[in-house]
Amino acid sequence: MSQDVLMAGGVDLNATRAQRTEWFRDAKFGMFIHWGVYAMWEGQYQGNDTQRYAEWIWNNAKIPANEYIEMGNQFNPVNYDPKAWAEMAEQAGMTYMVITAKHHDGWALWDTPTSEWGVKDTPWGKDLLGPLKDAATDAGLRFGLYYSQSMDWGNHGDAGGANWDKSFSPYLNMDESLWPERVEQYHAEIARPQVEELTTRYGDLDIFWWDMAANITDRQGQMLADILWGNQPHIVSNGRLTSRFNTLDYGDFDTHEQSIPAVPQLDSHWESCMTMNHTWGYRVSDHDWKSTTTLIHNLTGVVAKGGNYLLNIGPKPDGTFPQASIDRLQEIGQWMDVNGEAIHGTNATPFEFQQAFNGAVTQRQHDKGTTLYLHVYDWPSDGELRVLGVGNDKLSAYLLADDKRSALSVNRDDKGVTIAVGGEAPDPHSSTVVLEVTGELEIFEVGGVMTADGMVLRALDAQRQGAKYEPWHNSVMDWQGQETSLSWNVDFSEPGRYAIEMLYGNNDDAFLNLELGEYQSELWLPATGETNMRYKYLKPFTVGELVVTQGGAQTLTLTPRNGSAPVNVSDLTIKHLPDALQRPDGNITLNAISAEYAGKAQVRHGACHTNSIIYLVSLAHSLLQRCRTCSASFRKLFQASATWSTMWS
Repeated sequence: MSQDVLMAGGVDLNATRAQRTEWFRDAKFGMFIHWGVYAMWEGQYQGNDTQRYAEWIWNNAKIPANEYIEMGNQFNPVNYDPKAWAEMAEQAGMTYMVITAKHHDGWALWDTPTSEWGVKDTPWGKDLLGPLKDAATDAGLRFGLYYSQSMDWGNHGDAGGANWDKSFSPYLNMDESLWPERVEQYHAEIARPQVEELTTRYGDLDIFWWDMAANITDRQGQMLADILWGNQPHIVSNGRLTSRFNTLDYGDFDTHEQSIPAVPQLDSHWESCMTMNHTWGYRVSDHDWKSTTTLIHNLTGVVAKGGNYLLNIGPKPDGTFPQASIDRLQEIGQWMDVNGEAIHGTNATPFEFQQAFNGAVTQRQHDKGTTLYLHVYDWPSDGELRVLGVGNDKLSAYLLADDKRSALSVNRDDKGVTIAVGGEAPDPHSSTVVLEVTGELEIFEVGGVMTADGMVLRALDAQRQGAKYEPWHNSVMDWQGQETSLSWNVDFSEPGRYAIEMLYGNNDDAFLNLELGEYQSELWLPATGETNMRYKYLKPFTVGELVVTQGGAQTLTLTPRNGSAPVNVSDLTIKHLPDALQRPDGNITLNAISAEYAGKAQVRHGACHTNSIIYLVSLAHSLLQRCRTCSASFRKLFQASATWSTMWS
């Protein structure tokens, strides 16, 4: 952010930024609330689900204005309980709240004299913001408001408002040369007066969350900024007041919408705002809720990268939270009761390279040294937690869930440390191992190291030859061309056969050549289907096999085959390849990758394509235990196509 003088409302924003954002830097976890008349539609119009987000239903379904306005005039959230909302946030370990005072439909959640379009002309007829602000204050939470300053369908903002309804929008056929004058009229009559109201009516606010800066000029942005900081000189603002095309930048923090940066972002304040399911506003049919485990991983991942996690709730039209949201908030709160020390008051991870365990790291500095909080998502199957790159000798460790803080064994080697954590995870979502480091923390970079549970190699960490990595997508993008490559330094403790799982996206089948020493093989990456799968929705697939002929440090290289389709690659995971994979249902899956092939066969996408197609690949585990002759017969039956060397339990 620029350190030049940036004045707004008589405040030098750059000079006061450190003081104003001090609370935000330590906030870590907040609640986003998307609520308004759109909740009454519940994401459906004429019995059908609408496209995209539910709060965009007026625009997405092109609902006639008279229908939408009539629905808004019936708004009556008889079960609205702001105290319960604030208490749920506080009990979940959240420290701040932000609610949509006005979203893109222009409907105001407070009694504004600027427009008839809002809560005042409904059966409820009362301000919704003030009671929530008071409840948040009572619960010890910071409080802020979201405001759509330009896109406003109901008040004819930006591009003429609800311009799909000719009877409603008087500006549909306006000469484009007159648009600047029209936009200024909207700002003078609606946006600036409403921001004045919001920043003077509710006492001290902590955050103002702008959204949709389309067609805003520098002058209009300056006038809104003057109102905001003139009335609330201490307030924190996100970076969406003006667009990236404006010359002025008022943002105190960056916003990552529905995403988490791939690496720590330490040069600015930021937050990730994310939904619990697929939409911000309430949709009755959206039952695809993120699990509590995923939400906790998001929280720890965001904090470990130096940001805040703003988790959204879309209340129902009666003013209650969906039960799925309530359940997850309660479960997150239970986790925070034990692990909150590893979130609040911590700083981002000191490790810029991929750790050997699946999880995240936060830290706390103190007079004696540094406390590292190791958020372990997948408990090590052998009870040995590898922490790479720690060079200190004076170390101690314990489980945060252990009230007695019983000491765990810690051993050092040239790759870092190994902590004997035992065979059972303290928490089903994420368990915290505390590593106390005495003295100044010493960190050195380490490449991929094989553990009992595998090795993860990120495209971010690769030595890239002609391949372009894009941080926004956390992937090497549109990768093709045999003159390009990705390479990693890897360390295998012993020879063996391994499966390769890759997180990638592509429109057409792609092929990569793999080299590790003298070993070479081909990986097949089947098309993931949708175009956008190449960007935001990468999928993990088993794409081939790796044979390690000797242990120790080596270089693994991937190169696109000549003529292969472009592919986006985020990371690959190398896993031990057991001959038989035990499934949760008790059956044994015979993986084609682990077969010894007889005749013509190719390993592709975890399947074996042979001249005799085999559909039967699993047998009941209990049957195999009872009848070894049956298993022998099974093996003999398919000996001509493939042979499995299977270890029966």
